[in-house]
Amino acid sequence: MSTIKRPIQIEEFKLALREITDSQLYNAKAELTKSVDKLGRTNFKLEKLSVGETLKSHPDDSDSDDDLYNEVDENDSELFLEIIRENEVVIKNQRERIESIDGELAHRGLPLVEGSPIYGENIEEQSSKIPKPSSRPFEKESGVNTDNTDTNNSVYL
Repeated sequence: MSTIKRPIQIEEFKLALREITDSQLYNAKAELTKSVDKLGRTNFKLEKLSVGETLKSHPDDSDSDDDLYNEVDENDSELFLEIIRENEVVIKNQRERIESIDGELAHRGLPLVEGSPIYGENIEEQSSKIPKPSSRPFEKESGVNTDNTDTNNSVYL
């Protein structure tokens, strides 16, 4: 997206989204969603540790080093709370980016989840609801012809 060495600001991010492919949009959204989920799990664990609770590894959890974290000094509690606050800022920023990606996907007429139908409909249902172009596109419903072919109804500019 960019060669900027600093974190990209949200407005720059929104502009950069316009230049990437649909596939890249979905990939960026997946990466951000995964990151938000991971940070949320980390914060949950840090909150437990900050109040002195021990963590028990869940068989489905990819973090197999939870037992190492159970040996926490009381002085670490403040550090954990600071990390949680920093993670919350990152989560907020990443959610804002996910919303921006969703906005770009909607602008492009794409579903928010790759491969799913738009608005819960299949493609045939969606295309059947698109109005067919009129054979006389300049004729209004009132019957007034504005295509300047009839001298009685002509509009002169």
